Amino acid sequence: MMYLRTTAKKLTLVMVLALLGGCVTTEERLYSVETSDEQAVQTYVNLALSYMSNNQTEAAKRPLRLAKEIDPESPLIYGAMAYMMQKLGDAKLAEQNYKKALKLDPSFQPTRNNYGAFLYQKKRYQDAYDAFIIVAEDPLYPRRFYAYENLGFCAIKLGDFRLAETHFKKALVLNANLFRSLIELAEIQYRKQDFSAVEDYLRQYRDLATLNKIPNSAQILWLKIRTARAQNKGVEQMRNVRKLRSEFPESNEYQMYLNSLSNTSQKVAR
Repeated sequence: MMYLRTTAKKLTLVMVLALLGGCVTTEERLYSVETSDEQAVQTYVNLALSYMSNNQTEAAKRPLRLAKEIDPESPLIYGAMAYMMQKLGDAKLAEQNYKKALKLDPSFQPTRNNYGAFLYQKKRYQDAYDAFIIVAEDPLYPRRFYAYENLGFCAIKLGDFRLAETHFKKALVLNANLFRSLIELAEIQYRKQDFSAVEDYLRQYRDLATLNKIPNSAQILWLKIRTARAQNKGVEQMRNVRKLRSEFPESNEYQMYLNSLSNTSQKVAR
């Protein structure tokens, strides 16, 4: 499964100030009279994002409303409102707010990244690509590697695997810890039947997974099975089959494995 990286999920959509902790109990006393309007808006929006991260969407509305009373033209507010509408399933209002935020500040890349993820979710892959490319080409945006990774996912959906490979490799140059980029590059090499390259990316993934304690995934095991099968490595193939069957018996990947048996001459015990 492919996951796009969004900024708001990690509460970094608009964070310039640190997110306030449990000492905050009411919205009315979030800032002193000396605090600037900009800081007050940021604090309210961060509080709203904190509520949303805990699935308290209704509670997020009040700080956003208070923020809007301070500055009705803040792109921070519209970016957060867009994310809230997206969580509530109101795609029309979500898009309106994304566009409003970007009209107010076209350089507001965290919101543009989230807008791209929204468009991807709606299967508008070319529109999503067009949004992510703007983010990726902004040298001042600190999380460009996620934008390039997202571009890779869009390129796959658009059927351009060569372009996807370019974007995933660029993402890894900027951040070598992007395990999803490693997986997708391994998948692309499998399509090219470059099994040596597949195994190289799988080794890099294994090292990263070990270091960061990333658990097994059905996608990785299925890729290992296919790669071992293509190279007639029966023992390695069956070792990963057993893991897939044991750890992910209900997965799409295990079903694909079972379906593949009828298309090969191999009669592997199920």
